[in-house]
Amino acid sequence: MKKMKKAAAACFTTMALLGGVGQVLADEYRHINGNDGQGNESSLQVDGIIGEFDNTDISQPNPPDINQWINVTFPARTLFYTTRWSDHREIMSPEHEFVNHSGRPVQVLVTRVSEARDMEEVDYLEVNKLFPVIIDGKIVPDSEFDPPKELFVLTDRTDIDSVNTLFFTGNATPVEKEYNMYPEFELHLKFVPLDRDGNPFS
Repeated sequence: MKKMKKAAAACFTTMALLGGVGQVLADEYRHINGNDGQGNESSLQVDGIIGEFDNTDISQPNPPDINQWINVTFPARTLFYTTRWSDHREIMSPEHEFVNHSGRPVQVLVTRVSEARDMEEVDYLEVNKLFPVIIDGKIVPDSEFDPPKELFVLTDRTDIDSVNTLFFTGNATPVEKEYNMYPEFELHLKFVPLDRDGNPFS
């Protein structure tokens, strides 16, 4: 069985205001055993794809490249900010929506953080209250994302959980509250298609 290609990866910028060739086409296997009196004949179903593969159709067979199941809309830029009522010490953010248009579930993972700028006043920043990405003004090292950390799983497009959100929480220590700062960094993502039952393709 051929190994799956690496799942698709993506990244987007977060700004702030402070102040594989996949598995074979079959999903199931049959077994013939002459000791069970089954004889020497059986059959198998043959599926085909002629033309463009439709990754929105849940009834489609798996394509040769499993990554063709990936079909997710997500924001290119996101935002976090400090709150006036916390004297600009509490960090919050809007909820940024991810939508799965695929006929298969898709796992979304964070693989690393990079290109941080002007983060000195950010004491702690975490994603979805799951894991930190900034600690004491510095990005969390790549070693903390080996293996990548799961953000969430988007179910196939027919399910209510095909939509999920990314958000940020944390705290900051502004040096001069009357002046705005605009820190930013890149959050790198990996999208991994899953089988109908939400399990990794083998």
